[in-house]
Amino acid sequence: MNVLVLIVIIVAAVAAAVALMYAVRRLVRDDILLTDTERGSAIFGMVATAFAVLLAFVVFVAFESYNQAKRGAESEAVAIVELFRTAEFFPSVKRAELQGELGCYARAVVNHEWPVMRDGESSPIVDRWVKELKLTTKGFSLNTPRHRAAFAELLSQESDRVGWRRERISEGTPVVTLPVW
Repeated sequence: MNVLVLIVIIVAAVAAAVALMYAVRRLVRDDILLTDTERGSAIFGMVATAFAVLLAFVVFVAFESYNQAKRGAESEAVAIVELFRTAEFFPSVKRAELQGELGCYARAVVNHEWPVMRDGESSPIVDRWVKELKLTTKGFSLNTPRHRAAFAELLSQESDRVGWRRERISEGTPVVTLPVW
């Protein structure tokens, strides 16, 4: 929803409430409004309770979403470090290529993907680095049992990285909508 539309709705609602209050004050005598204050206190108590419950819900949901996004980002970073370390088991040319791409991927996540996450999107630059990582791992020669075991671990860690990235991106979308705020 457009922010300008929200502002117009809020201003219109406040203007209508002020106009209604002004009309009631003009049409009703002052002594009638001051005689029975018990009815008003019940209404104010109900409104205050509803506001407190809504506020508690908003705070709880916002912090829960923040914690899940933080966990996803931290776990993805750990997965990248593990991938970097697992690359040590491969020949120097492929190792350097994979480690360089992992570094570029991590920088692209921080510099390009985090800013677009608030719209619930992923960065095409990060997606390009994901494709490069896949192409590099496809080019590995698995001649020894050591390379095959390292490659199996690499695939497992890559699967973890993908899952944590997915969670981080899904939590990047605001959970509490703008009208509720």
